[in-house]
Amino acid sequence: MDSTISTLVAENKSICLDIADFQSRVSDLEQRVIALEDHLHTMPEQGQELLFLRSKLIDLENRSCRDNVCFFGFPEHIEGTDIQAFLKTTLPTLTGLSFDSPLEFQRAHRLGLKQAEEPHRLLPIIACLLRHAQAPQLLTAARSQGPFQAGGYESHCCGFLHREKRTSQGIPIPMSSPTSIGGEIQTLRAGTHVGY
Repeated sequence: MDSTISTLVAENKSICLDIADFQSRVSDLEQRVIALEDHLHTMPEQGQELLFLRSKLIDLENRSCRDNVCFFGFPEHIEGTDIQAFLKTTLPTLTGLSFDSPLEFQRAHRLGLKQAEEPHRLLPIIACLLRHAQAPQLLTAARSQGPFQAGGYESHCCGFLHREKRTSQGIPIPMSSPTSIGGEIQTLRAGTHVGY
């Protein structure tokens, strides 16, 4: 009889320990669920904040690109070793514009790498003008005059907008040479800014 009672007491203690362990686990799980629910309630606000920050970032990127001008169709190596000097002397001649102050560039470079399968592809030139007022003058002249003739090639000038802004305006994103983007060039003549 005593051994049976001792066994029952031992089993009761074991059950009590198991219950205490389960209570502790349930309490931990409840705390985690509460924390997750709190986090879940803040997610829509965080999502809105992320969308707001993303739109600001795109706006800043577009503002930083507004002085950029993209030139398609200039033959490779026509610029020699100094692409900025080439643009400073060539653009006033091609456009017939006389600027109040000489053209100055923050930077200018060819965009992309030559591909072995497209050896005749003409890489575009991206140039960032130092004076903000000169970019619209160039783009207006480019739209009114149409293509330039440079080195035996038709060259085109256009603005450079952020990819998402071009997409939202329904502007195609060309990734090929000007000879194969006839439709995109027509949009340039219609006054739409296009760029890579």
